[in-house]
Amino acid sequence: MFTTEHFIVDINSYCFVLLVLCLVVQLYFLWCVFSRFAFQKRAVQLSDKEQEPVSIVICAKNEVRFLRRFLPLIMEQDYPVFEVVVVDDNSDDGINEALTPLMTRYANLHLVHISTNMGSETGKQLALAVGIRSAQYDLVLLTDADCMPRTNQWIRSMVSEHKNGKSIVLGYGAYEQKAGFLDKLIRFDTLHTAIQYFSFAIKGEPYMGVGRNLMYEKNLYLESYGYLSAYKSISGDDDLFVNSIANKSNTTYMYAPEAHTISVQRNFKFSQWLIQKSRHLSASKYYRKNNKFTLGVYWMSNFLFYFSFILALFLCKHTLEAFVVLIGIYLIKILSQFIIFAQSGKKLQETHLNPYIPLLDICFVLLMPLLQLKLLIKKQTRWN
Repeated sequence: MFTTEHFIVDINSYCFVLLVLCLVVQLYFLWCVFSRFAFQKRAVQLSDKEQEPVSIVICAKNEVRFLRRFLPLIMEQDYPVFEVVVVDDNSDDGINEALTPLMTRYANLHLVHISTNMGSETGKQLALAVGIRSAQYDLVLLTDADCMPRTNQWIRSMVSEHKNGKSIVLGYGAYEQKAGFLDKLIRFDTLHTAIQYFSFAIKGEPYMGVGRNLMYEKNLYLESYGYLSAYKSISGDDDLFVNSIANKSNTTYMYAPEAHTISVQRNFKFSQWLIQKSRHLSASKYYRKNNKFTLGVYWMSNFLFYFSFILALFLCKHTLEAFVVLIGIYLIKILSQFIIFAQSGKKLQETHLNPYIPLLDICFVLLMPLLQLKLLIKKQTRWN
């Protein structure tokens, strides 16, 4: 005769199997994929020889306050020949007047205007295309108006990896450290994302880059623009470019501190950050199928690990042996994640997040389903 006790035992067994399966999947990603980045030893070799000229492209929409602050840091980079192209995407904050003194001071600073309303309909795509087409050099380095280089060796460090047929160089864009839990959540998300795209690039499967710090050859973009413009995404132009073009042969990476950019943390409320995060995620549905599958397995296995762990705790017979086994499984996962993330954070100068890694991971497990739901019910209409 079937009883409630039999039902609980069956459910508990299924939960345990699911928990172990999710643990195995998570350990695979942590130790077989992400460890490639965490434990890689790679020295930065900056050359004193003459290096190829670079065009830095910055798309800006009402960002004068940041351009005034950060452009001088970019213009004073220790690099022989480079230009900076600022694309004004229909700004109304007096960008021309604000940048005129800087353009007088720096002959290699140029301002390009988009004077139509097309920019609001195409997101960042048009501004980026105009900036790259306006660049006079064959090597393009992208960053945002609210970003500053960590050191005056930013350009030199990124260019040092443009060799051996590598047309795309993935960089790291950090966020400035501020107080508060939302700050930690934002910087953990940035670290987590970087661990993923650096690790898969090292594995020979690059799938994304961040526009805050990304370098590629101009012709590579121009040859692909018609294909990229078919995407109906208001965000993720940099993601989609790398995802559609990058491969093992043409893509490399630079994660040394000298090559970092640092972005200003906006004074976001939690709801505003969720909107921005969902906008960034909106491009992922256009990823290659194998990338969507792999990332989906990673995030789903992480969610189901915590779900099955909590359910198993409630359904187990509360024996000491069962409790010890469940806690042991949990510790294996958490300690593995902590080791990989802490080591990766050391490379990217994000060690201040170490004490919060377990809690922040749980928070993202809870947030990801909400963000995916938001993408289904609301269409984004702005890129800034």
